[in-house]
Amino acid sequence: MSAATPWGELPLSQAGYGSPADCWEETENGFRLTTYTLQFWVKEAGLPQPIHPVLVQSCMHPEQISIRPVVLEVAGNTASLSGLQGRFSFPTDTALTWEHWAGKLPDNPHCTNCIGCGKCC
Repeated sequence: MSAATPWGELPLSQAGYGSPADCWEETENGFRLTTYTLQFWVKEAGLPQPIHPVLVQSCMHPEQISIRPVVLEVAGNTASLSGLQGRFSFPTDTALTWEHWAGKLPDNPHCTNCIGCGKCC
């Protein structure tokens, strides 16, 4: 499944591998894409780092893992990307690049036996 955008077809993922399904919504003058599997760059408009989903693991309950998505919204001639890294707006005629994102939990050998000290939270 994919979605037509000003930057070409974007693949939409289905739920699986611990990730919710991407969500595509048509709006009055554009669309809203909530994605758990894509990261985006807008280098021309001054965004040299990607905005990507973030994998979050509770330090007090390591079995609780979630993904914070990225939202791409288009309203008329303006687009915006938002995620945990912040919100960034740009004209729709600006080049947008994307690639698949796969989260990875950090390897921290010091927290294998969490005692709930609170130092990392």
